Amino acid sequence: MNLLRKGTALYVLLTLFLASLGGWVALDQIGSRKDLIAEREQAALQTSEIIAQTFTSFFLSTNYVLSDVIGSITEKDLVYPTHDPQATANLNAFLKRKADTVPALSGIALYNRDCVLTARAAGGTLGFQLNENICSRLRALRDDLPHVEIVDGQNAPTGRPGILMMRNLPFEDNAFNGGLTAGIRLAFIQKWLESFPLAPNDSLTIVDTTRMLVARVPPLPEAMGKRSTVASFQNVFDTGALRYTQTAPSPRDGRERIFGMSRTAGFPFYVVVGLDKAAALHEWRQRAIQVWTGYTALLVLFALLVRSHRIAIHQRELLAKQATTDELTQIANRRHFLEVGRREIERSTRYARPVSLLFIDIDRFKLINDTWGHPAGDVVLTQLAREISEILRRQDTLARIGGEEFAVILPETKADTAFDVAESLRLAIEQSHARINDKTEINYTLSIGVATLAGEDDSLDAMMQRADEALYKAKQSGRNQVVAS
Repeated sequence: MNLLRKGTALYVLLTLFLASLGGWVALDQIGSRKDLIAEREQAALQTSEIIAQTFTSFFLSTNYVLSDVIGSITEKDLVYPTHDPQATANLNAFLKRKADTVPALSGIALYNRDCVLTARAAGGTLGFQLNENICSRLRALRDDLPHVEIVDGQNAPTGRPGILMMRNLPFEDNAFNGGLTAGIRLAFIQKWLESFPLAPNDSLTIVDTTRMLVARVPPLPEAMGKRSTVASFQNVFDTGALRYTQTAPSPRDGRERIFGMSRTAGFPFYVVVGLDKAAALHEWRQRAIQVWTGYTALLVLFALLVRSHRIAIHQRELLAKQATTDELTQIANRRHFLEVGRREIERSTRYARPVSLLFIDIDRFKLINDTWGHPAGDVVLTQLAREISEILRRQDTLARIGGEEFAVILPETKADTAFDVAESLRLAIEQSHARINDKTEINYTLSIGVATLAGEDDSLDAMMQRADEALYKAKQSGRNQVVAS
């Protein structure tokens, strides 16, 4: 929110500046050719930066999806041939659900350490060997970084040219364990690029760092997915420049344009905006009557910049929420739980106030997954989080800290009160059920361990240890009960 306020203040200042500039431009009807070319260069560069920021979001979204998938992959998912066709079908469906969250994706595929296909969003026949060149690059990746490149139809896993993002699975003993690939359709990128408004004879182009054409407006179907042999902008590719402007004949149609070129942050692509030079010079000659057209174009660019900034702020806030939220249950994750817990312990110690902690575990949760499947288990986890949240106070913090393990921080709560709270949670769940569908309801119970701050020398780690021991006693004593440490 602070970033948004700062951004709003900045845009107010920029708006005032543009209003002042508009008055000055209205009076300044005569300009030089050099100044106009420079102005158009900056306009092209700013537009390319805005489009590049939006284009980058495709890859950020894809990488986030792959990161999420990686966190769900188990060793049995990498076995081929599989002895559990249903598990493979479930995994294929899971990959398809994840791929469908990003419209640009053509699919997601999982490969084992031998680069053998073990699962894919599209389903169908498995066991295919990944292209050796792509497999080699996949093996060379660090487990926390994506690799993006354009592949032709011959090398692409789908058989169609496109952009391929690759991630490998976490390393164990420095050995390659397998990896994921996600395809981004060139046709989708082309259609997306065509959505940007263009003046006659202007152009928009996306190329990779090897000069492979990804998309272009106006379209050049015969050149899509092919590498340019023209040396234009070669110094940019050689030096890896992030921003560049140039006035030159187009390498595609020979028309002289004013180019602004921006590289996508963290990914090997350039967005090139070409503004027709003849039109710019005509505007220069007719500046007296076209001044407000140029000014309106500047306002449009400013509006795009504002939109881009707000999108960036939203993405930043979303990432911050994702860093502290469990994706399935939408409650706090273990990281956020530890932060809140240490903060509450410090506050309680400083002001000599009570604080308690609950460790909650679903009894026989593995049996639920084995009997009704993991989707049913997810329903149980989601419903449990919702029911507990409805019972707890606003100042209490509920978190999912493991598979079926939850924890609650209870500020200003003594041991006896904490025990009563835990008992009320246990009874509420014992008397409820999880509705899987119209025909299936699952009854389940909870075991809960309770710990309370013992004194100034106590710590969150010590409380968690005591709560965990109490939870273990509850399990050993028959489950469906509350035990205080």
